[in-house]
Amino acid sequence: MVFFGNVRLNGEVKQDVVDFFGNVSAAGDSSVGGDLVTIFGSVHLGDEVKVGGDLVTIFGASHAPSSVKVGGDHVVLSPWIFFAPFLIIFLIVYLIVHELRSRHRMAAAGYPTYPPMPPMPPQAPPRR
Repeated sequence: MVFFGNVRLNGEVKQDVVDFFGNVSAAGDSSVGGDLVTIFGSVHLGDEVKVGGDLVTIFGASHAPSSVKVGGDHVVLSPWIFFAPFLIIFLIVYLIVHELRSRHRMAAAGYPTYPPMPPMPPQAPPRR
C-alpha cells in the first residue's frame, strides 16, 4: 500500500497492490497475485502482465494492452464522475458572486438598480 507515491513492478508480486494518489506501472511479463487498485492515479501495464484478482482504477486512467490477463474484473471509474458535480457547483457559485459584485459596483457608482419613474403628465387646471 502506497500513499502519494508511484509503484513500478518489474517482476512477481504475491500480494495486493494498492496505490493512493500515485501511478502504477508494470513492465512486460510482470504478475500481481492479488488485486491491483489505484485511486486518483493511473495504471500503465506492459505486454503479457498478469493480475490474479481485480484491476480497479478509481478516478484515473487505465492503459492496458489486450495481452494483459486479469483474473477478476477490470473496473475503471472516470474522474469526471467525481469532478463534474464540483465543477457545476463551482460555476453556480461563480455566477452568483459575479452577479452580486456587478450589482454592488453599479450601486456604488450611482446607477439606479431599477428604472426611474416616468415624468408626471401635466395636470389641467380644475374647472369651476
